[in-house]
Amino acid sequence: MSTNAYIGSGTNRISYGGDSTVYGGTPQYHYIEVKLKNSSDQVVSSTAYSNSASYIDASNLYMYPASGYYNSNAWSYSLSPDAEDSDSAGPMYYS
Repeated sequence: MSTNAYIGSGTNRISYGGDSTVYGGTPQYHYIEVKLKNSSDQVVSSTAYSNSASYIDASNLYMYPASGYYNSNAWSYSLSPDAEDSDSAGPMYYS
């Protein structure tokens, strides 16, 4: 299994998300959740997705964020084959 997190910014927004790939067969269940955290380690936004596909992704926009540092944290798991992985992106400064 491979999990990737990403984070970016635009006018009045932070874009964040992640993707997950299961190797060695199509899983019965595949789940990913992504949390956007500020510099105080508080979750300010989150997104999730599940399916039975080998590749899944979840993304979201956080609108009108306060200035500061942000991290994107992705965590995924699958059942049959059983696997778990995580990744983080950042910190990224938004102003």
